[in-house]
Amino acid sequence: MGRIAQPPDPQREGQLLEAAASAFTEVGYEQASLNQIIAAAGWAKSSFYHYFPDKQRLHDHVVLTLRERVEAGLVVPDLLALRADTFWPAMATLVGSLAGVAVAHPEAQLLDRMFHHRPAARGPGGQLTRLRNDVTDWIAQAVRRGQLLHVVRTDLPAGLITDLAVAILSTVDRWNLDRGDAEQVRPQHAITLLSDVVGTGTEAARPTS
Repeated sequence: MGRIAQPPDPQREGQLLEAAASAFTEVGYEQASLNQIIAAAGWAKSSFYHYFPDKQRLHDHVVLTLRERVEAGLVVPDLLALRADTFWPAMATLVGSLAGVAVAHPEAQLLDRMFHHRPAARGPGGQLTRLRNDVTDWIAQAVRRGQLLHVVRTDLPAGLITDLAVAILSTVDRWNLDRGDAEQVRPQHAITLLSDVVGTGTEAARPTS
C-alpha cells in the first residue's frame, strides 16, 4: 500500500510532499537522499518513521496523494458516449480542466514535474510508473474511439497515433511548466495542434473555440 492510514497535519504533510517531490525530480528516485528529504521538510526522523517505513513508501504516498488531488478536478469524458461532433470539444474540456487544477492546486505541479522526469520513478511497480501507463492507456482508448468516429486519422497505426498524441501533449505541458506564466500555450491551442496532427481534417475534428 502506498498511502498512510492516518496522514499527519496537512501543513507538515505538504512540506514533506514538496521536499520529496523536489528531490525525486532533481536527482531521481535512486539518488534521492531520504535523510536530506526529511531535513528539508523540517521533520524529525522519529516523526517520519512513525508514518513511513522507508523511501519507497514515501515515494508512492507522494504520487498517490498528488494524483488524487489532480484527478478530483479533471473533467474526463465518457469515451463511449462521445460523438463525432463532441469528441474534440470533450478533449479540449479535459485539457482545460487539467490547467484549472494547476491553478487551484499549485502543488499538482510537483507531480507534473515528476511525471516528465523519467528517473523520478522508483521502478516498474511504482505508483509513478503506473500513472504514466494509465495516462498512455487512456489516450490509446481515446485514439481508438476517435478512429471509430472518423475524427482521428486511420491511415497510420493506432499505436503510432497514440505515441504522437502523447508526445505533443507532453511537449506542450513541459513547455508550460518551464515557462511559468510567460508564453503559455493555452489548452485550446494545444488541442488544435493535436487535432491538426492526428485529426482527419473534417469539420467535426476541429474543436470549437
